[in-house]
Amino acid sequence: MSTQPLDDDNIHLEWLDEWLKKGEALPSDDNESHEAFVPNLAGISASDAPLRAAPQSRSPAAPMQASAMSDAYGQPLPACTWEDPDVSFLEPRRLCGQMIPLKDLGSGTSNLLQSIVAALGAPMVYALLALLVSTATIFGCARRIRVTSGWVEPGLLGGILVGPPGALKSPTCDAFVRALFMIEAHEGQMHHEHCQRLADARLVAAVRDKVYSQEVHRAVLAGAPPPPRLHVMAADLRDPPAPALVSTSGSPEGLRQRAAQSPSGLLLWRDELARLNQEMSRSGLLRALLLSALDGRAESVDLVSRERLEAANLSWTLLSTVQPEVLSTLTRGADDGFWPRLLWATADRSDMTTPDGSAIPAEQIHVLFRKMRASLGTITWGRNLAPVEMACTPQAAMALVDARKRWEIQSAIETGALASAYAKAGGLATRIAHALAQIEWASSPQSDPLREIAHEPVTGAIALMDEVFLTGARGVLSIATPPAEEAAARELVDVIVRRGLDHFSPRDDIQRRVGGPLSQSKTLADAIRRLEAAGLVRTETVPSGPAGGAPRTRIIVNPRLHQAAATRR
Repeated sequence: MSTQPLDDDNIHLEWLDEWLKKGEALPSDDNESHEAFVPNLAGISASDAPLRAAPQSRSPAAPMQASAMSDAYGQPLPACTWEDPDVSFLEPRRLCGQMIPLKDLGSGTSNLLQSIVAALGAPMVYALLALLVSTATIFGCARRIRVTSGWVEPGLLGGILVGPPGALKSPTCDAFVRALFMIEAHEGQMHHEHCQRLADARLVAAVRDKVYSQEVHRAVLAGAPPPPRLHVMAADLRDPPAPALVSTSGSPEGLRQRAAQSPSGLLLWRDELARLNQEMSRSGLLRALLLSALDGRAESVDLVSRERLEAANLSWTLLSTVQPEVLSTLTRGADDGFWPRLLWATADRSDMTTPDGSAIPAEQIHVLFRKMRASLGTITWGRNLAPVEMACTPQAAMALVDARKRWEIQSAIETGALASAYAKAGGLATRIAHALAQIEWASSPQSDPLREIAHEPVTGAIALMDEVFLTGARGVLSIATPPAEEAAARELVDVIVRRGLDHFSPRDDIQRRVGGPLSQSKTLADAIRRLEAAGLVRTETVPSGPAGGAPRTRIIVNPRLHQAAATRR
């Protein structure tokens, strides 16, 4: 008798002849099970043992269905029997950068952006957003833009740079934040000199206070009315708070101090938005205050003691960076309109260029900001600058009104946070137009401060909203708030890969052990259906066993999913 090993592709029946020679009856499916049949094969070599009997189904359709999903023994099919799956669920969602419409921007803005990109190799959209937010910080609440009689906007902006690690988000911001710190240092020196003059004035005022006190005493003794005080008392000559343009603190205490130092405009710069979001989640007052500060509304409640602040208007701008992987953690909870108020600059490493070896135009940025700051006039330490309204030309106002109507129509079509982003696009475009106009003015040899917003910067602002920032908001919000079915499918893929599942029971292995959204039957069914369409899983029905019971559903995982996951690790 042959001793050739048996396998699934080469069936040998020599064992049947050996069995008949022993004169024993073959087992019957009616009265003996497969388990009772196997022990009677004693004496036959292992190489001559019969194949395992395939499990019998009570339904004639079950074997055909099982053979399409797994082999006859319920094991997953080898990878070669599956088609190539869609493994995009393993990939993080990427956000590509948008092309900047340089033709719609002025020469001063375009030249500065191109110089920064050439020096750093960073995506141009990063440099653009950092420039706009820094310009808005320079003016703070000192400028307001009037489009129509009932439409007035502050010049404040908030922006977030979104991209993977190594995309040069922070170095791009540093080029502008450093220039703001230089302005702050220059004004700090002026503040120091001002305090020295106040110290001398206090010495003189103290002497006059003493003389005046003696005059009042003599008048009282003589029964005469006290003489009028014609000088400033020494107690009234207090040192004002040192100026501040940038705050890197997200704590209420730090913000309180810096806001008092710079009531007219303050940049809140955080290198990682996730940490600021955690602080806002812990302090509901901080989040509410940021909402008001970005709009320059009257807010004077202290963050800690809830006392009155010296600044009647907290005019803040915001600049931060974030990675796409953590966007979904930012929008958890109710939508209070905070994130749609911001401008989003999205890019990837593929949007980077090779630096040409030139230096960052730090001096050019500093000179630009110095000229803008000087146009505000005399610094009033510790007090708000009087806001100056800047009107738009009729042509510019008409363009903004038409663009806002178009975006409001789109807002009615969209849903969720994206609808809110389109609804706020008109106001953001107005603020961008102000920043672009100021950049062009500072880049020109003109010395008289800008008094109105012309049509050219408005055209550029509308183009930037359409082609850059609204596109970025759509991409960011689609990742931060993906459709429920896609989010559940990605979570299920993560569970499969993390636990190394070749097959699983939806109820026993997922709903009862994983929890979360996947514990809901409909959510899990939608996720499985999405993965089936991608070729990552298949559904099979396991027939009832000898003890009866309802058929069970089992999900077979494509082995190529684990292969693709191992490759990515």
